[in-house]
Amino acid sequence: MAHSPLSVLVVEDEPLVRIVVVEELELLGFVVAEADSASGARRIFERGREMTAAVIDVGLPDARGDELAREIRTHWPHAAIVLVSGYDEETLRQLLTGYDRIGFLSKPYMASDLVAVLGRFGIHATVPTASSTRPAF
Repeated sequence: MAHSPLSVLVVEDEPLVRIVVVEELELLGFVVAEADSASGARRIFERGREMTAAVIDVGLPDARGDELAREIRTHWPHAAIVLVSGYDEETLRQLLTGYDRIGFLSKPYMASDLVAVLGRFGIHATVPTASSTRPAF
């Protein structure tokens, strides 16, 4: 499966948060696919287009984000995964023990925080993040 080196799947059930995160990532040069649920993310898997990274809200209406992260790994084994939640990082880390290329963000976060986590996995924006001062969420 081919993928863009800047392709990111955003799975977030809160519409306003999803809109802001997607807009910020696109402004920074990322190609973004978006879903509001685990089932929406699964439809993206079925299209066969591999993504470089996935940003997943832990509290989805039809699955927990860590469960979806495991599914993503079966479809895109090398994708970086960023779990976003109000939970602390240690709690999230315990949910995905043994997985590599996993990052964590606590809400609220800035777009630059998300870009920094993606950057640790070698996924870099094409536009500098200094101009992005509003919260992604």
